[in-house]
Amino acid sequence: MFFHNVPALSICRKDVQKIKNAKKVEGEVKIKPGSYAARNILVGNSKNPKNICFAHYDCLLTGAWDNAGSVAVVMANILFYPNTLKNTLFVFTANEELSYDTKPGYWCYGFRQFESKYFSLMKNSKNIIVVDGVGIGQSYWMTEYKHLWSTILLKNLKRFQNKIFLLSTAFDKKSKGLYHGDLDDISHIKQKYLSQAIKKLNEKISQPK
Repeated sequence: MFFHNVPALSICRKDVQKIKNAKKVEGEVKIKPGSYAARNILVGNSKNPKNICFAHYDCLLTGAWDNAGSVAVVMANILFYPNTLKNTLFVFTANEELSYDTKPGYWCYGFRQFESKYFSLMKNSKNIIVVDGVGIGQSYWMTEYKHLWSTILLKNLKRFQNKIFLLSTAFDKKSKGLYHGDLDDISHIKQKYLSQAIKKLNEKISQPK
């Protein structure tokens, strides 16, 4: 899983027996970290938000489910319910998919950059919301640490855990087949599931004080 820390070679299934029968097997993998400029995009209340709502906009390969569907849901909330801009800071996060700044995780660099710069906003907010992996099925609120760790790997995750809410689809056989693969295209995204996610998100951030 943590491929940049422990490089591996992949072989074709039909060659497994050749490997097993070989007296000596050698392979070499060279990984050279690269860099690029990216931006977190902030929309809404950046002074004293009650809610901070994240959706990462970078992807690997096609990325319809991970994570264009979530970006669409957050953008739709802004367009359909502009009043939520008064109490919510919407953050479209860059560089979620791959980074080299932490171990064992390799994800959520953009989240940690926001955390570093806007720690006080996160500390004072009532809800920290993450929309990730919606549009292929019913979306649910998830709060278990294992789900948060794999989705919003903050330096202060345990400190903020009690107010972090992840809106996502259950990671089942279908989603596993799409995850970080060529099959993750728009054909799997359904309007009814996007609409359901928009409704759940709006209900969360529109709660009275």
